[in-house]
Amino acid sequence: MCVSCLKNQSGGGVVYSRRVATPPEDCAYTIQLLEIWRTKLLCAKEQGVWVDIEETPARMNKYLGIVGSAINSTGNPCIFEDDLDKIQDVIFKIIATEKCQS
Repeated sequence: MCVSCLKNQSGGGVVYSRRVATPPEDCAYTIQLLEIWRTKLLCAKEQGVWVDIEETPARMNKYLGIVGSAINSTGNPCIFEDDLDKIQDVIFKIIATEKCQS
């Protein structure tokens, strides 16, 4: 049993979460931002930048899965806020390498 079961705003399904998500209007994460993150993560994975930032292909795939889920699964990406907070540090590392500028 989940602590909170949040209604999926796009399809009426149920998204299970261990905590109540930040309302979309108060959310620091936007779909547009997460699309940029996905591009950065894909670049880092495909260009081997993951080695420079001391990650693994498996973790890169995990990050891509979380970001993809946040983009596609709900109308509120902050359901994934805790995971996205952790991925933000990886994004900063990718940006710092200056190898994934697009």
